[in-house]
Amino acid sequence: MPISRISLYHEQRTSVPGYLLVSEATVVSPRHGGYPNVPGIYSDYQVVAWKDVTGAVHRKRADIYPQLWDLGRAAYPASLNHLDYPLL
Repeated sequence: MPISRISLYHEQRTSVPGYLLVSEATVVSPRHGGYPNVPGIYSDYQVVAWKDVTGAVHRKRADIYPQLWDLGRAAYPASLNHLDYPLL
């Protein structure tokens, strides 16, 4: 879940129009996560929060692309078990 500091962080790194910024690793679904407290983009709430980040980047006339993340075997099984998801 991005916070206001993340918008500022990305905005500060996109001071050149046309710049392409690749965001930090972003989990595509809770089933494909497995680490606590990492950004995601699978819920309506998260999408709205990411709009603040993308808006900050676009105001600088730059582009942003999410680094989509699926942890697979690297996930912490305990984090997945807490959500009743199997380790994929």
